[in-house]
Amino acid sequence: MLKLLVKGDLIGEIGFFSDRKTDYKAVSLNVASLAVLKKEDFLSVIRQFPTDYEQYSLMKDNINLYENIKGLDHKCMGCGSYTHYLSGC
Repeated sequence: MLKLLVKGDLIGEIGFFSDRKTDYKAVSLNVASLAVLKKEDFLSVIRQFPTDYEQYSLMKDNINLYENIKGLDHKCMGCGSYTHYLSGC
């Protein structure tokens, strides 16, 4: 187990923004409520807002080109840095 998630935590956001598959899995210890956002639905909405779509594209490029996750408010589970994720630690 890498991390115990609590109410309000996210899982899969890096894969969502980067289009990369993730090796992380989640198992619930109790009943859980989940929200699912399909990528195609997200893109169809955000493309209507050029400034937001540009920000999304910048975040995606930062993740894919530099493994920089700054801006996602997501810490590396290994060292706590905001500039990379566990595989880059």
